[in-house]
Amino acid sequence: MTEAGDDMVVLLLDCPDAGSLLSAAVRAAPARLEIDAGLLYFLQDDGWLRLAAAEGSVAGPEGPGQMIPPDGAGPVAVAARERRPVYSVTEPADRLFGERESVPAVTLPLLVDEVCLGALSFRTARTGGPDEPSRRALDVIALLCAHRLDHLMSLRAETSPAEDATLDQAMRLVRGRSRAARLELAMSSAQVGSFDWDFPSGRLVWDERLCRLFGFEPEEFDGRIETFFDHVHPEDRRRVHRAVEESRVSGVYKAGFRIVRPDEEIRWIDAEARVFHDARRRPQGMIGVAQDRTGEHDRDLRELRRHDLVLSVTRGFGAALSTDALMDSLAEAVLPALGASAVAVYFGPPEGDWANLVGTRGYGPDGVRRLKEAGEILAGSQYLAPLGEGETLFIGSREDYLTTFPSLRVPPVPGHNAWAILPLSTADGVSGVCVIAFASARTFSVDERIDYAGIAGILAQALSRTRLLDERRGQMTELQRMMLPHRLPEIPDLRVCVRYLPGAEGMDVGGDWYDVLSLPGGGAAVVIGDVQGHSAQAAAVMGQLRTAMRAHALEGHDLADLMARGNTSLYDLDTDLFATCCIVCVGRSGTVRMVRAGHPYPLLLEANGRVTELTVPGGLPLGIEAEAAYPVATRPMPPGATLLLYTDGLVEAPGRDYGEGVADLAGRLTRWARARRTWTDLPGESALDDLADHLVAPVTRLAQHDDTAVLLLQRASSPDL
Repeated sequence: MTEAGDDMVVLLLDCPDAGSLLSAAVRAAPARLEIDAGLLYFLQDDGWLRLAAAEGSVAGPEGPGQMIPPDGAGPVAVAARERRPVYSVTEPADRLFGERESVPAVTLPLLVDEVCLGALSFRTARTGGPDEPSRRALDVIALLCAHRLDHLMSLRAETSPAEDATLDQAMRLVRGRSRAARLELAMSSAQVGSFDWDFPSGRLVWDERLCRLFGFEPEEFDGRIETFFDHVHPEDRRRVHRAVEESRVSGVYKAGFRIVRPDEEIRWIDAEARVFHDARRRPQGMIGVAQDRTGEHDRDLRELRRHDLVLSVTRGFGAALSTDALMDSLAEAVLPALGASAVAVYFGPPEGDWANLVGTRGYGPDGVRRLKEAGEILAGSQYLAPLGEGETLFIGSREDYLTTFPSLRVPPVPGHNAWAILPLSTADGVSGVCVIAFASARTFSVDERIDYAGIAGILAQALSRTRLLDERRGQMTELQRMMLPHRLPEIPDLRVCVRYLPGAEGMDVGGDWYDVLSLPGGGAAVVIGDVQGHSAQAAAVMGQLRTAMRAHALEGHDLADLMARGNTSLYDLDTDLFATCCIVCVGRSGTVRMVRAGHPYPLLLEANGRVTELTVPGGLPLGIEAEAAYPVATRPMPPGATLLLYTDGLVEAPGRDYGEGVADLAGRLTRWARARRTWTDLPGESALDDLADHLVAPVTRLAQHDDTAVLLLQRASSPDL
């Protein structure tokens, strides 16, 4: 209802009587429909529709009081009876607007919680019927009018007749009826039917309303209690039987249950009754009423679902620490709840063109390509102008898509037939767009539109936060990479390959590192380590420790002394952080010397695929005690063998024991080597690179993982490596 705007909504909800409400509704209707007249009907207790107000050049009705029968074939009777809009060209016989020729008309039922209060009919110049945006606007107008009428009737019911002169005569007619007639009216309006069940004969008597609640015409009901139980939902029959048995003792029957009507529609029923007894206090039967509570149940269910959805979205979005994790939460929490199949998010600076596609879920490569092309074409176009004002855009079918974007050269993704396009608004303005796609064409209800607007608001705030976290995480990761060696020096008779993966959980980086240190006499040693924690401080301590150990290595210290001096350096920093570390040196004879400071044991992969965990002794992690000793262990390394050094991010995973992780790693090493029996003979470092990628692949697939460093050290199969 963009033409009416917020002021018109306020006007509709502030009208004092039926006449002014109809006048406001005519003015609020979309201008493109060219509506020049309107009629407002009230539904009376006997089912007849009475004209309460007319607006515009209406030739036929002579004023309030015109009556339409409930079984009439005209659009007003059909709209009220079937509770649906009717878009038609009225026939002269209907005399709806008194025209001699047929005229296009739009007739809408006035519904409050599925209870019909009447009908609203407009005369329009649009012969082809309203388009989808106009239909949505008319639905909103009818909803607002219905709620205003409901409120006006409630107010008038509490006033005296003298104060009630401006309202239509429907309420005055109600006051003049007998008590029995008013009870009949109340039961009819509230969809309440009555029943009388005789226990000895099993005979059940239903009134006309109750028959229709169960989907029967009165002449179709056979009066058998078995027929009633046959139509109780199978999952609820035991509960209803139990309530009946208890009522024979207590004298009171009360039950809520579902029924399955002959057309397989499921309705919710509340029933209450009193059991009557004979002179000997034996139960003889019950008399009671049953009411259709489907509308209330559906409303409560919608509210519960909305509450659960908002709670799920808030939790999921709040826990997301990256844009990628936020998109995962959208796919896991939002799409199933909305019955949607895919989502795409565009983001950009405030007042920007939002052409930057930051994430998708549910799209293949071709779909992503189309989204990027569409974003580039639509960026800054007039079609997205309403989104810039914070308005949502709902497209119910592929035909509506082509109508909404007539010049867009990119067709929609196959299999997508409806879309909700939501502006992402923050305090800084609209900075993005979320596109939710549906597999089937659909009409978006008012409740759904409210839900989508709420989701978009939460998403906008979360996306702004995760984008900032992504930026800061990128800066910290780049800083950490700068502290690691850019290029590893060559070591005679050895091949070295490394991999480093920054953590995917949290905003801060960790302290994993690796290095190659020059040793006295021209030898070299490889180093791998992990500073405790995930923070800028951990990364800074890692940089200081790596620099200190390089300096100590240049001074000519052996492995044990080198590790001890690294321990002293970290202890003297007084940071309360500790670090694990492992230093390995491979001699030309194939002897491996290593020293450990609380670090995971290295794994030795031989050319035949055999894997051994080198459980060599070691010392405390660095930085715990000022005077710690670190023994040097010696092990043989056969030609063609590979030594794997790693940090714990390679083997740790949620729900998995550390020992299981090491065993799984050893198993993957064996299977990889046996699948490539001649891998040690491959030229250069191609096989070692392939192995390194194979080892870190499971880590990259985890949505959240720790920092991971991997260092592979392979001894040449022959001296002329």
